[in-house]
Amino acid sequence: PAVDLQRLYLDAARKRLQGVDPQTDWVLAEWERTLDDLEAGRAVAVPQAQDGITYAHMVGRDDGLLDPAAESAFALRCRVRALSPRPGASLLLAGREVKVVDCAVEPGDGVPGTVVGAGRDGIRIATADGLLRLTRVQPAGKAAMDAAAYANGARLAPGDPASRPATTSTT
Repeated sequence: PAVDLQRLYLDAARKRLQGVDPQTDWVLAEWERTLDDLEAGRAVAVPQAQDGITYAHMVGRDDGLLDPAAESAFALRCRVRALSPRPGASLLLAGREVKVVDCAVEPGDGVPGTVVGAGRDGIRIATADGLLRLTRVQPAGKAAMDAAAYANGARLAPGDPASRPATTSTT
């Protein structure tokens, strides 16, 4: 019964995520292989080793503060996906904080931490390694919108800064 429920979850995940990227496809394939092994009795439970266990702090807003000048586009995209929808990931675009709802990684270069361009398909930001194309953003106090619409309203231009917002924690 538990495996049947997991297969339902797998089918739902596959419909939503298959083809997003190679890593996601790999995870879906491994998930299916694990379920096959469980059903066939090939899966063996292995107790977790007690040494090397570490405490993971509660994820908070500061974990979602993106720094395009210091991190790769791939790492930033992973953080956006991991922290969506809450607490979310955000950055400063030309001095205004926006939550990044969706983004993609693209090849390219530029001065890390700056807007490279904005067009109908989003806002391109140069990172420490590659470009991060923002496709949906949410300005403070507003609903999520296409990044292109935000860029037009905010009058973003190449060279505008894209930086890490200030931290909120006191510790």
